[in-house]
Amino acid sequence: MEVQSPPWHAGYRNQSACRQVSSSRASVGVAYGGKGLKTGKVGRAIRRAVAGALPDFVPPQLTALAETAPEGGEWAHELKWDGYRMHARIDGGSVRLLTRTGLDWTDKYAAIVGALLALPVTQAYLDGELCAVSEAGLTSFSAMQTATDARSTEGLVLVLFDLLFLDGEDLTGEPLRVRKERLEALLARAPPGLQYSEHHLVSGFKGMHWERVASEAACLP
Repeated sequence: MEVQSPPWHAGYRNQSACRQVSSSRASVGVAYGGKGLKTGKVGRAIRRAVAGALPDFVPPQLTALAETAPEGGEWAHELKWDGYRMHARIDGGSVRLLTRTGLDWTDKYAAIVGALLALPVTQAYLDGELCAVSEAGLTSFSAMQTATDARSTEGLVLVLFDLLFLDGEDLTGEPLRVRKERLEALLARAPPGLQYSEHHLVSGFKGMHWERVASEAACLP
């Protein structure tokens, strides 16, 4: 089944405007359903074996559905990929693929692990979506599930949209636009199986025609 949605669905990963103060990247998910604005906390308790070490697991910041895209040029809009949310933890010659709940699915996706090992990094923690992508660039959740169940996952793609840690540097306090720039540079010569998720800095996502969009405040952590 190809990506489908009602006329407009956007997921906000951060509700705050850039002129407001945000103390944590775990701030709030937003949804607008016609009856008012609803907010809810999203936890970001980072697990580490040793203080200052690369995290074992970072609970993902989740989106909430909304009927309209946020206004203002401080928002970064990107395609909402239809797949499994997946974190990639690289530490030396070791790679772990972690689900949104922290399950270790590394053994399911050997080709993705190989692609991550080819990146020019010693340590990294990346956030993305594991997808089956057609030649037309569309994602199919059912095709991704079928490939996983059949253990025929060589053609899947890990679409990466955030970089939280890189070679000993904690980037979680940096604005999203800075992390995206660092991620894009890292993936400039990415091997097959890895893809950078592009974003657009436009007010309300006008002029674009994607059906499912994720929006974040680009100047906040």
